[in-house]
Amino acid sequence: MKDILPYAFWLIVIIITVASTKVSIRYAKPSIRYTKPKIDKKQEEYISAGGTNCPYCGSTDIDGNGVDFDDNEEATEEVECNQCKKRWIDTYELTGFMEE
Repeated sequence: MKDILPYAFWLIVIIITVASTKVSIRYAKPSIRYTKPKIDKKQEEYISAGGTNCPYCGSTDIDGNGVDFDDNEEATEEVECNQCKKRWIDTYELTGFMEE
């Protein structure tokens, strides 16, 4: 009986510990839905102007470095203002095609 007592004590401790621990496992469903980022006022003005003016100083003297496509097939273009020297990245979204 003396040999079983230490094991019984630890067995009771383990049972109490397991019983008092709440385990909750949730499986998250993968979300494939694309949500557009929130657009602040500066971005809204830039988009409504067609991306032709610098979003920082308003100058029309801006240059783009050509459209790049990454591995996720996202189209981006680095743009720089020749007036205030600020840089930003334009992002593009495919909305359709034009027939020739």
